[in-house]
Amino acid sequence: MNLLLLHNSNASYLAGDAQILAGVGTPFTATSTTSAFIDVVLPLPLSAFNSSTQDFPNYLLSAPLTLQLDLASAARAIWHGATATVSDYTISNTYLVYQACELPAAYVEAERMAVKSSPFIMNLTSTLNVQVPASILTSYSLGLNASSVRAVFVLPSNYASAPPATNTTSLSYWRDSADSASNYNGAGTNAIVFVDGNQINSAIYDNPAMVFQGLKGALHHSLQGSIIYSSPALGGALMNSGGGGLGSTNPWISQFYAIGFDLTSFDDEASLFSGSPCTTLNLQLTGYGSAQPTYLSTIIVVYDVLLAFEADGTIQIKR
Repeated sequence: MNLLLLHNSNASYLAGDAQILAGVGTPFTATSTTSAFIDVVLPLPLSAFNSSTQDFPNYLLSAPLTLQLDLASAARAIWHGATATVSDYTISNTYLVYQACELPAAYVEAERMAVKSSPFIMNLTSTLNVQVPASILTSYSLGLNASSVRAVFVLPSNYASAPPATNTTSLSYWRDSADSASNYNGAGTNAIVFVDGNQINSAIYDNPAMVFQGLKGALHHSLQGSIIYSSPALGGALMNSGGGGLGSTNPWISQFYAIGFDLTSFDDEASLFSGSPCTTLNLQLTGYGSAQPTYLSTIIVVYDVLLAFEADGTIQIKR
């Protein structure tokens, strides 16, 4: 969600929809001198529930579907100013909003009989997330063993530990490289990705324009959906502490951005496994993290999976 909000959201979405629904930059409503609350509506950005061509077949499961929410600590979940304190928080009055279709019993029985001879297949995307220090990204390898890798993203952060460490410092994603003093004139980071020893991107991402077009290409082919808008957010406190406000392109150019690599073989949303088969993925970021080598970077790998619903109600995942 950080990647989508920071780099794939329209500025008007962040200023309007995200503040009203997701609580982005919204003050809490105080109920006393020691308590306050905020109402949020969070999307579930899971491809199993957001497929444009298939609905999730609950009727084929042998047990009810379970969703688990893991809560972060108060220091990492809630940001506040220097004069306020937050000791703890709880979640209450939760609702799951979904759309369901009541199917005829004869159809359900027929589908359950059909999967005994041929599994029901859903084509989805999944992600692998890894946090590593910036210093080791000069050459970093991931063993994936995936049949279809769609994209790879690198999000640099301003923290040397799991961010954020305190309530008073908000998490920022920004570029940390040697050419920051010269307004990123191309003397800093060179970013290359290899799949099983083969270089995928022919462009060297050494300036903001190249990084921007590479990132948007990867987002368009891999993660662009109906949850949020598909234009970049340009500035604002959400994105970095020195932003120039919504609508300003200067923060993007001068301070921060994620790096994205598009690994799709062709652009066809109806196709299965349109990414690149990959046993070992290798990232080589030259000049990256030279100023703060201990700062953490998040690597996000997006790959295709097949969900096969078996006759006994279990699910097999093929990657």
